[in-house]
Amino acid sequence: MITIFFSIIGFVLLAEIANISTSFLYLTFLLSGIGVVALAFRSEERRLAIKIYHLLFIAGMIYALMCKVYMDYHNYDHLLVIDSMNVFIPMTEYYLKSGDFFDTIFDIWSEYRFLARQMPGYYSVLIFFGKLA
Repeated sequence: MITIFFSIIGFVLLAEIANISTSFLYLTFLLSGIGVVALAFRSEERRLAIKIYHLLFIAGMIYALMCKVYMDYHNYDHLLVIDSMNVFIPMTEYYLKSGDFFDTIFDIWSEYRFLARQMPGYYSVLIFFGKLA
């Protein structure tokens, strides 16, 4: 019951601090995650697994809200690692301009090296959401 209460509070806080579309994205991830957890566990373990997922999700939401408040307090546009403006953002823009989504993903993963700084998973996620936008 308390996790449902915190989920509702989180939804309202996100709508107030960020915007309503972020709140609906939060709700979508919460409900889809609960659905995946419910499908993955047997009935006797399901309730505990959903509670654990819910608590971890709430902790992540609180962290995201703290980051948003910190950004707003310091008038930051982005809360990124120090080399984002020189490395990650230009490479993401390059990949977004390169054309077809699947060709871009193939290019990203063909350059993969285990200990390299360039993370293909990072670019894969950003390209996916960038193409959606």
